[in-house]
Amino acid sequence: MKKFTNITRHIPALEKMGARFIHIEVPSSAFLDLFQSIRTTFGGAGWESTLIYKGIPVASVFGLDLETQSFEVVSALLLYLASGALDRDKLIEVLDNGYLLGLLKRLDALDEADAIPKSPTNDYFTWFKGDLTALKLRLELRHERLTDHEKMMMKRYGEAPQGDTIRRDILIPSDMPIHNLHYAIQKLFGWQNSHLRRFYLPDAIYDDLTGGTVKGWADLVGTIFQPPSEGDHHLFWDDDYKSGSINLWLKKKYTGPYRYDGLLEVPLMARRDLQEFLDFRPELEVMEPFFSYLERRGKDEDAERAVLRRAPILELSLEELHNSINMENGTERLLERLLVQDILAAEGQTLGKEDLLPLTHKLLYNYDFGDNWEITITRQDHADDLVQELKASEEEIREGVIHVLTRHQPICLYREGLSPMDDVGGMGGYAKFLYEIYEGEDRQESASLRSWAKSMGWSQAKKEVKKML
Repeated sequence: MKKFTNITRHIPALEKMGARFIHIEVPSSAFLDLFQSIRTTFGGAGWESTLIYKGIPVASVFGLDLETQSFEVVSALLLYLASGALDRDKLIEVLDNGYLLGLLKRLDALDEADAIPKSPTNDYFTWFKGDLTALKLRLELRHERLTDHEKMMMKRYGEAPQGDTIRRDILIPSDMPIHNLHYAIQKLFGWQNSHLRRFYLPDAIYDDLTGGTVKGWADLVGTIFQPPSEGDHHLFWDDDYKSGSINLWLKKKYTGPYRYDGLLEVPLMARRDLQEFLDFRPELEVMEPFFSYLERRGKDEDAERAVLRRAPILELSLEELHNSINMENGTERLLERLLVQDILAAEGQTLGKEDLLPLTHKLLYNYDFGDNWEITITRQDHADDLVQELKASEEEIREGVIHVLTRHQPICLYREGLSPMDDVGGMGGYAKFLYEIYEGEDRQESASLRSWAKSMGWSQAKKEVKKML
């Protein structure tokens, strides 16, 4: 069933009457009805942004091939005509030369073909400025092993409806590397960049890429994975905070234009570092798994860890490598110069496979290996769920995309749960902290905890969502 007959029913009259469809002195009722229907149906606003970020200058709209235009452009052009932006002479001209008629026929054809987008927000993610578009990400900080009491504290005082999840929905510029996403995450979750972090892939994706072998991993060092030495210091090339507002410092880090100057992420340097690692240990004594050793040690306290064999390092599995030597930085860390949009596929998007990119539908971020905060990052090509669940309006989505494109900066659309702080002991420690400050019987201890939390940047105050970044 057609959706826009209230507008397209005027096609026969326009075909017959041309410029006479509008009375020169007093607009005809049919003309007024058409333009009011356009404004009511399409909202009466937003046409300028659509044309600007579709790369269509207003001065060129009358030269467009209307038969090839998308629904979003057609509706924007109809709103342009109905907005009162044209003087009477120009309006008569677009009636007389068939321009308005062409738009209505294109709308009718799209309607007839059921080619009207089902998503109210998807088109915003096709807008561009230069090479820049906006990406929609969901960040979920979750702990699956909280006790019932801890979940209750998170729900009661942490503003976390699920009890075990703190969530942020954000828009980011399409040229943002994961290195800069790290700084945005720090701000979004109340941390102060005071501990180590890593970006890595789900096990199934990692195993598929590497084949579970040292050679499979080594072949991708400098392309996907960090070289063995990067985490020593090269990763922190721009970690130059000295004093002042940590939030302002973070903001500079996640605002574009972006660059990455980490020496060991240069492919040539990464391969050189890898080769030095391989040359230093051309062969390894392959040790038994540590859990097997502990099991034997439980039966024989004099047992020593067994050497299973000696083999060239490139012939080992990754499991054998990690059983045999301590690699402080591991083998799973992703290069931070990689762009979020190159790594992370949107829901329903096919993964790269032979072309590698995109790598995954889930990207994992691990911060502070002691507190062990872990965030799952996913990507959508729309924000319809936020609109449907009344968590954000369509106008807020549109304005958020414009913010990203004009300011080259991410923006938060929706938050769920108060931000924690560094050194609180992970999600369980945060739940305990909330209990102590709100329900603890030792009021002096509660006051001391509040003072400490404030010194760590924590706040329970409400904050406008779009000002979180």
